[in-house]
Amino acid sequence: MATAESLDPHTSMAHLIAVHLRRQREQHEMSGAALADFLGVHRSSVARMEAGTIALNERHATKIDKAWGTGGIFLALVKTAKGQHNNEWFKERTDKESRATTLRLWQLSWVHGMFQTEDYARAQFQAAGLRDVEANIATRMSRQRLLDRDPPPMIFALMDQGVIEQPVGGPAVMRAQLAHLVAMAALPNVVMRVVPRSAGAHVGRDGSFEVISIAGVGGSDTAYADANVAGRLVTDVAEVDSFHILFDRIGSIALPTTSSLDLIKETMEAM
Repeated sequence: MATAESLDPHTSMAHLIAVHLRRQREQHEMSGAALADFLGVHRSSVARMEAGTIALNERHATKIDKAWGTGGIFLALVKTAKGQHNNEWFKERTDKESRATTLRLWQLSWVHGMFQTEDYARAQFQAAGLRDVEANIATRMSRQRLLDRDPPPMIFALMDQGVIEQPVGGPAVMRAQLAHLVAMAALPNVVMRVVPRSAGAHVGRDGSFEVISIAGVGGSDTAYADANVAGRLVTDVAEVDSFHILFDRIGSIALPTTSSLDLIKETMEAM
């Protein structure tokens, strides 16, 4: 996790907000504990805000601007950061995934990286035209180590039927990938379900996303919205809640776990 001393406000909006938060707090001679009480959050949350690892939300920014007379600067910074891609999104996302107690995954186009085989990942990276394919594969495989953690995170995975039908890398590679999904679905901490084509139009058609939940003191929920060019980390509580609702709505039209597993096996045999 980043420390306040290692922040670079010139390259990261999250770091810029964190630096200004700490500076303004100190100028107003307010302790971290006092700021936590004022915002109604745990004391560790303020430390993480000032380290740039969790984001200030709009409600907190508005309270701070009013109390410190900062002319709306914190709210403006938070809104700007919300609309921009964070250059450190991958590092932040990976860090949060590694500490997650629950992951909720919705995949519209690809098998989620947490469940990919090396050959499937290679085919995806090659299709994307990435230069250092093998390095990217190594990074992706390292993310999967959290599955071996004790205790492992609880994972609720939803995927579109098209994900399991598209022969990424060719039939042999895809058969192996589907077999791997079957094995992953058998884990006690994994609930895997497929949204069938018969579901028709639904809210999940707008794109893939995941919700990362970290329980315990200082924990929080973060959403990651996927995109063709650059994904986006979402930390605003209200917006993260909207992703929870989306996930529940998609889950309401997914096949039951047993039927989903049967469909994956049938697709594998027909591949």
